[in-house]
Amino acid sequence: MEEGRWSYFEEKNLFHSFHEKGIIHAVVNININYKKSSNVGNVLIIVTDLLKAGRNSFTMFQKIFLKDTDILVADAQVTNVFIDMNVGKAVPVDNEIISLWPDLSKYFNKNKSSFSKST
Repeated sequence: MEEGRWSYFEEKNLFHSFHEKGIIHAVVNININYKKSSNVGNVLIIVTDLLKAGRNSFTMFQKIFLKDTDILVADAQVTNVFIDMNVGKAVPVDNEIISLWPDLSKYFNKNKSSFSKST
């Protein structure tokens, strides 16, 4: 799941923008729902999307599927905060953060109930 979140940030070119400003993100809570088992050797597809954003955090939603199927192995909500690397403290989701990640503004205090595997 971590790999899915990192891929999301890489695909949206967010790491460089945030790091340049001295900002990182950190996971503060994960809620995972295990649906089906997977076995060693199974290839899994992780779908990651933004679920909601608030004044102090943002939450990502992830679904894990067995490759080439619609079999849902697990889903999760992962809450993150932004941290100022220089002082080690959380920073609010403000206009500066939104200017680096404009999609956040679309998700303020909204709950996106579901998204497709093809996102």
